[in-house]
Amino acid sequence: MWTRFSRTTRIALIALGGAIILLLLAAQAVALPAGPDPPVAGPAPPAPENNDQTVLFQLRFPLLVYKAQIPTLFWKAGGCRDYAPSGVPDFDQHQDHWGVGAAPEAADWRWTYCGPVAVANSLWWFDSKFELAPVPPPAINDGYPLVQSYMPGKWDDHDPRNVDNPGTPPGPNGEFVEDLAWRMDTDGQLSGVTQLGTDVVAMYKAILKYLADHGLAAQYQVTLMPRPGYDWVAEEVYRSEDVILLLGFWQLQPGGDWVRIGGHFVTVPGVNAQQGLIAFSDPARDNAETGGPGRVLPAPHMLPHSVTLHNDAAYVSHDVWRVVGTNSPGGIWGPATGII
Repeated sequence: MWTRFSRTTRIALIALGGAIILLLLAAQAVALPAGPDPPVAGPAPPAPENNDQTVLFQLRFPLLVYKAQIPTLFWKAGGCRDYAPSGVPDFDQHQDHWGVGAAPEAADWRWTYCGPVAVANSLWWFDSKFELAPVPPPAINDGYPLVQSYMPGKWDDHDPRNVDNPGTPPGPNGEFVEDLAWRMDTDGQLSGVTQLGTDVVAMYKAILKYLADHGLAAQYQVTLMPRPGYDWVAEEVYRSEDVILLLGFWQLQPGGDWVRIGGHFVTVPGVNAQQGLIAFSDPARDNAETGGPGRVLPAPHMLPHSVTLHNDAAYVSHDVWRVVGTNSPGGIWGPATGII
């Protein structure tokens, strides 16, 4: 079971600085063998800039302990009226112009906003959890400053349009996800450097600056930690600390060398450590909505649907995967791609 905190307790913890976000980095990887033979670790290539680091946001209450019973999965708390009724949100990266290429319908287009979307899932959940006087949207009501309306007086901080308004271009004048992407220099839009996606160190620095800009730097702590194991990650989720993973994708070459072929940020809404299961709010995929393991809330809503549907945080696809070991250079565990 999990413990729900009263408003009074939340206020006291916030006032005393007891609410802490811990941002941790660790290596994970998914092994993708090039041929039928089982993967065998060869010489490791030079470490990529991001080092397949896993970003873990954590909110810790030192005086209150969760005692989790996990017959299926332990899910991070839902029921937040303003506004995360289904637990950790599951925003979609395939919207607006959140990528690189000639146009979203062009052959060269690549969707690249998984990083800011994964962080948006986390910060939105925290903001909803600590809303002092919750009133669900569309009513305009904001009692906690972590997420604020990008159109004050016109819509609420938890209105779907605050995730993204297609009427504004990506960049410093965009809404929540686009603001985060600008701060994180996604696709080099702030620095002008040619790159795809988000560098994890730039993400870390951007979150520090975001917290400071919202007057919350003293209430949150952002830390970096390399390579936690799965059990450690699961324990942090049981503590109701939000977790973002940067999964590295590696391929074993015929000569025995490993090559990193990509990476992807996801958010973790639930775990079952006894059975070695982990759930993702995946910015690029809604596997549970296609019949895969996981939970779909509210049920039923299944694909196909608009990519903006999940901008209403009530709509989520929490996809469940079995954890497997990997001997790639990026880390020691990752999600299996088959049915659990």
